[in-house]
Amino acid sequence: MFNILGLLTALSFIFIFIQGISKLFDVDLEKYTNIKFKTANIYAISIIFISFMFNLFFPEVSDNKSQIDNFSTETTIINEQNTNTTIVEKTEPFDETTLTTNFPDKSETYYEVFNYDLPELLENINNLVIDNSSSFVTGYDRDEFGGWVDEDNDCQNTRAEILIDTSEESVAFRNLDNCVVGYGYWYDPYTDEIYTDASNLDIDHFVPLKNAYISGAYLWDDSRKKEYSNYRGYQYHLIPVFKSANREKSAYGPEVWLPENEDFHCGYINIWVEIKTYWDLTVNEKEYEKILEIISSC
Repeated sequence: MFNILGLLTALSFIFIFIQGISKLFDVDLEKYTNIKFKTANIYAISIIFISFMFNLFFPEVSDNKSQIDNFSTETTIINEQNTNTTIVEKTEPFDETTLTTNFPDKSETYYEVFNYDLPELLENINNLVIDNSSSFVTGYDRDEFGGWVDEDNDCQNTRAEILIDTSEESVAFRNLDNCVVGYGYWYDPYTDEIYTDASNLDIDHFVPLKNAYISGAYLWDDSRKKEYSNYRGYQYHLIPVFKSANREKSAYGPEVWLPENEDFHCGYINIWVEIKTYWDLTVNEKEYEKILEIISSC
């Protein structure tokens, strides 16, 4: 209806404009067109008046149409620029079926996290340095490790990048700027569960920042600490997990906390040891004994 009224209004203005030109040049249009201009003018003015009143009392109709057109254009542009993402404007409860109709089977999802090379793992364990002085290390300050950074200035910080990289399906953002990940398909090996809402997930430093600090990172400069905090060179250094599990884990080592998913214990120890050896972090005696206990059943 709005489009038709707009068209009629435009034609009315054109009709009146033509009459004005004809009078300027003293041309009798009625003689050539057989149109009763007095009657036609009444119709034209009426249409213009109706259009004016319609926009005055119902401006939201016009605004909504403009917003819909703009949204459609912006979405098309963004999707052309980034075919690996989906735009979701969260105005209604999310339905995960809008992301995909072919979810991977959970048993096949993120299966690499369970894999390990036992000879390599044993070699890494032999390279661990046992140091019980970690219990005496003080002065931990979370701020020294910094927060999430946006290394490539694309508005997606480390958290967003990890969520994008680890989702089994194309992610959906919470808004059109593609900065904050809203939905995807993530497997959490800690709980052995699938999550589709990113707000349910924390990005876990597999070896927690405080644990790293008391294990040797207290000797690092701020640059090295910030590198550790946002490191993406190893795929399990930072992983998305259910936030309750991450907060339950806190800064504990495996001698105190292990995932509730027992099938992941061997894989968990493998990753823990790999990170500790790569960053030259020490283990305490109880931590070392727990590592050997778990590995003995792998």
